[in-house]
Amino acid sequence: DIDPDIICMAKGLGGMGTPMAMNLIKPEVDEYWAPGEHTGTFRGQSLSFVAGKEALTYFDNDDLMQQVRQKAETMYQTLAPLEERFEQIQVRGKGMIIGLDVTTGERAKAIVDECFKAGLLIASCGTGGRVVKLIPPLTIPEDDLQAGLEVLVNTTQKVMEEAA
Repeated sequence: DIDPDIICMAKGLGGMGTPMAMNLIKPEVDEYWAPGEHTGTFRGQSLSFVAGKEALTYFDNDDLMQQVRQKAETMYQTLAPLEERFEQIQVRGKGMIIGLDVTTGERAKAIVDECFKAGLLIASCGTGGRVVKLIPPLTIPEDDLQAGLEVLVNTTQKVMEEAA
């Protein structure tokens, strides 16, 4: 039941990593600023606006979000056996943003390091660095997602078995 007057958005709006931010403002509130008056750290530039406009076309229909839901389901199904096998692991998240809580920062660091050696770049976060975070691009090809998950699962199993 939230009905904001202003929504500030940034980060991936520019598409392909170009900086762009924008404010969505209700017309009845947008009476004080002249066009272009509100600027900030991520001031727009032509490439960002073109890329951002193109990125928004992904939402012309529900295809992208259906693909995201399917990829998220793949991720959860692939990681679920780790949670079932190791009581120290908890899988949680929303959509394709998933955290693999492995209880300690030392375990998470070992997983991150071993994944790096195997060609998968991931990071940890959370209290004491105990959560291995997965935030793949929404448009990741299915084969790349499967390959990354395979490295993560194999590495996590190895680290957890060595820690036991």
